[in-house]
Amino acid sequence: MTGKKIISDIVLPKREKLASEMFKEPIQKFKPPQKKSNKKAWIIFTVFIFAVFAVWALGLITSRIKVTISPKIISQNIEKKLVLSKTADLEGAIAFSTVSFPYSQGGQFKATDQKSKEVKAKGTVVIFNKSKDSQVLIASTRLATSDGKIYRIPRTIVIAAAKTSGTALTPGSKEVEIEADKPGESYNIDLSDFTLPGLQGSPKFQLVFGRSKTEMKGGSSGEYTVVGKSDSDAAIANLVAKARKSAADIILSKIPAEELLLTPSVEYVILKESIEPATGEITSNFEAKIEGEIRGSIINKRALESALEDEEISSKIFGKNITGKVRIKNLDKLSLLLSGYKFDTDFFTLDIKGRAEIQPILGEADLEMLKNVLVEEKISSATALLERFPEIYRAEFRLKPFWIGFFNKNPVRDSSHIDIILESS
Repeated sequence: MTGKKIISDIVLPKREKLASEMFKEPIQKFKPPQKKSNKKAWIIFTVFIFAVFAVWALGLITSRIKVTISPKIISQNIEKKLVLSKTADLEGAIAFSTVSFPYSQGGQFKATDQKSKEVKAKGTVVIFNKSKDSQVLIASTRLATSDGKIYRIPRTIVIAAAKTSGTALTPGSKEVEIEADKPGESYNIDLSDFTLPGLQGSPKFQLVFGRSKTEMKGGSSGEYTVVGKSDSDAAIANLVAKARKSAADIILSKIPAEELLLTPSVEYVILKESIEPATGEITSNFEAKIEGEIRGSIINKRALESALEDEEISSKIFGKNITGKVRIKNLDKLSLLLSGYKFDTDFFTLDIKGRAEIQPILGEADLEMLKNVLVEEKISSATALLERFPEIYRAEFRLKPFWIGFFNKNPVRDSSHIDIILESS
């Protein structure tokens, strides 16, 4: 048979293969990748560049330099005699003034003096008189207790006679202080009745008698610790020494900082002193107190520095850049000798000498000049500043913002953006 196929000749695929072919996704045609737009990246880059430029420009506009400097110090021997006057009428003299402040000091101290002290007991009695006649008792009249202790009347007294009213009798009476005949604690007794031994043998012995109003006390005998004169003198001296030791510090705490205390003028004057218990009293401890004034004289530091200025010293410390005044950092350490000084004097002589530490005083004009030089000469480092100004021995530069120096070697071009800080060395 030619060209004809019967059904048995056709080979059918397997059922599973036929089904997988039927559900297979259609094959997509290849599409070439499209180029992405660079517009967004350019925008981000442009904004970044603009922000960097804005920050840089803002930093340049607002930038400041903080310059901390310490003026040079030279050490120089000085020795000078000056006249100080309170009234300022003396030509060529420097004015001084006096100051005074009240100051009290007190403390507890131990008594050390030993003394033998004999003390007689004392008390008050009432002496009665039942007789019809008044009774005179002379000084030193004895009164006796039942056990024989003798006490005496210190002065002459008169006891009035008894009074009768009908059958009632009212004895006369007299109150008097009596004292033991001998010292000692044995004469310290409670309330008691007394007889008068001098009337013994007469009818009045039973009619005139005494009766205690108070106890007899205070009697003593033996060695006691008392406040001796040496104790009180030593206590006052101790308090005065403490007052004098702290006097200068007290004045310094009260006077203005621009004033110099002439330490040799400082003194403490006692106006009142007290000892309690008093000298001679029995006690183991006592309190001493003094009241007085701390006094001294002061002088203006700037006036003294001006009087001590020397052209040779100024030429050493200033040079050609800065001209002005000097200050002496250690004025209070120099030797001061006062001649003819008293607290109430109108004038005296001051001899001052020592190794002075001298430093220039930089005023507002000097600082403005420094700022202008920094701008005009484009100085932006401590090294360059120190080379330009030998009057300055230490300098420190700080930029704000700190990073501006990375972009510009001379970021500050306006003197108003420069802050100069004077550091005391």
